[in-house]
Amino acid sequence: MMTAYFVTPVELFTAARKKSFSIYSENSRLFILNSKGNQRPLRQTELEEFHNLFKKTGGIMPVTYRDVTFNSSYILAAIEHINFKEAIHAK
Repeated sequence: MMTAYFVTPVELFTAARKKSFSIYSENSRLFILNSKGNQRPLRQTELEEFHNLFKKTGGIMPVTYRDVTFNSSYILAAIEHINFKEAIHAK
């Protein structure tokens, strides 16, 4: 689902440190381009494990997900962006 939202790159910011990054999808995969210019692919298994833990805990702190991904700050910001867009379209 996230790949559909980020076909066009979107610039976001992490919640805690306010670091800018871009998230985009390419060939049905998600990528992060962090503030240092490093590209990070997000593995499907990583996203699934994050999603399962998110459903279970509803946690909004990156530390909640440290055992499943090092990219939780980025994923949480992407989820917040999607939720905001969905809320706007629901009105």
